[in-house]
Amino acid sequence: MYQIYDQLDVKICRQDSEELGSANIFGFIAYTDRDPYIKQVLRNEDFWACFDDLSKGWIVYAVKPPITGKYEIEAPPPGMLAMLAPIWREPAANREFIKNFGLKDTSRLPCFIAFGINEEGGFDQLIYPLMATSEENAYLAIRKIIEIISNTEKRILPEYKTSANVFREVQKQVDSALFRENLPFIAKFLKGAFDLARKAATGL
Repeated sequence: MYQIYDQLDVKICRQDSEELGSANIFGFIAYTDRDPYIKQVLRNEDFWACFDDLSKGWIVYAVKPPITGKYEIEAPPPGMLAMLAPIWREPAANREFIKNFGLKDTSRLPCFIAFGINEEGGFDQLIYPLMATSEENAYLAIRKIIEIISNTEKRILPEYKTSANVFREVQKQVDSALFRENLPFIAKFLKGAFDLARKAATGL
């Protein structure tokens, strides 16, 4: 595992991959200064050693933008009534970071960004959200996505580990994991919709 801050370059990833003989998949734990539990986990040598051991076949970086963005409430013009909605303010200093990581802005951080180099020499990308309301669940969230990718990478034959197939297989497993995580919310939503429909049908 390496730690960088605001750059992503195909040459850097390829160089690191060739030096270590790692698979064609790169992970980035992306966080900001408003994510104290992620920072605590990354500063903990035991947690870091665990992530390093889990990701032996591929490379994980920890990255953060130069400046932390924030939500602001924009007041309506004088004499006008309007709903006050928070607007995300992205510092200009983060433009390169956003561009490099293919993000709209940094409001979705913390998250885990996985990249694979495709046949055209560019990047394929996926984003896995990280829940970080405590040091424990920050650790568990990071560990979970690293384990998903590591378990997938281990099943790929050595001759295919440097191909674009690695990312495609990882994406399938991550999508499946996200679907399973969202099942309780989907079930709750469907139950609510069914209850509303039943009440409307019976006039209750």
